[in-house]
Parts: sequence; C-alpha cells; structure tokens
Amino acid sequence: LEFATSTRVINQRIDLEYISYKALEQLGEYKNALDRYETYSELKDSIYRTGQAEFIQELNAKYNLTQKENDLQIAQNKNLEQRLYLILISCGLAIAMVALFLIIRNYQLKRKQNKELSNLNNELKKNYATIKEQNDQIIAQSVALKEANEEIKMINENLEGTVSERTQKLKIH
Repeated sequence: LEFATSTRVINQRIDLEYISYKALEQLGEYKNALDRYETYSELKDSIYRTGQAEFIQELNAKYNLTQKENDLQIAQNKNLEQRLYLILISCGLAIAMVALFLIIRNYQLKRKQNKELSNLNNELKKNYATIKEQNDQIIAQSVALKEANEEIKMINENLEGTVSERTQKLKIH
C-alpha cells in the first residue's frame, strides 16, 4: 500500500514535470524547459528501474519459493523412500524370523520324533530278546516233550508187549 501510494505520487510528479517542460518550451524558456525535461527523464527512469527492481525481486521471491517447495518435495520424497526401505527391511526381518521359527520348530519336532523312535526301537529290541528267549525255551520244552513222548511211546510199546505176552500166557494157562 505504501509502495502504491508513493508510486502514484511519483507518477503525478512525472506528469507535472512533463506539463511544466511543455509549457516552458512553448514560452521559449528553453533552459528551464530542459531542466524540467531532465527531471522528468530522471523520474521516469527511476520508476522504470524501480519497477524492474521490484519485478526482479518478485521473480527472485517466486524462484526462492519454488526452490523451497522443490527442496521440501525432495525431502518428502526422501522421507517416503526411507519409510519404504524401513518397511521393506522390517518385512524382510519378519519373514526371516518366521522362517527361523519354523526351522527351529521343525528341528525340535524331528528331534522329538527321533527320540521317540529310538525309545520304541529299544523297546522292540528288548521285546525281541524276550520273545527269542521264550521261543528258545519253548523249543527246548518241545524237544524235551518229544523226547519224553518218545520215551513214553517206548515204554508204552514195552508195556503193550508185556501185556500181550502175559495175556497170551494167561490164555494158555
């Protein structure tokens, strides 16, 4: 607002100097007219330079604002990129931890199953030894029974022979 007010005052002064220059030229006061024209030119140049300076300042302000916006956008992009890397690394670690958990769990299950299988195998070996021992006893008893059966058979045959002889003897007598 202050700039606009000062610019309006300067523009009115420029107009006044130009009018004074023309009036003095028509009156033939060329030296005073020349002084007014020089003042008019200086003021006009001053306004032009001031306008250019303000335009340059405005362009610089727009450039600085654009540069800061670009810097902010770059910083936001870097921040987003870092967040994505962090998320990817977190996901990778989570997957690795789950995989490690599953590997350890699988190892523990196999170890437990191997221990159970080993225990069952030892039990089977004990049972096999017991069954073999019982089988050997049964075989030994079977052999003993066969021998006893053979002996009984022989005794029975001897007895039958003796009974037959005596029966014959009794029939004869």
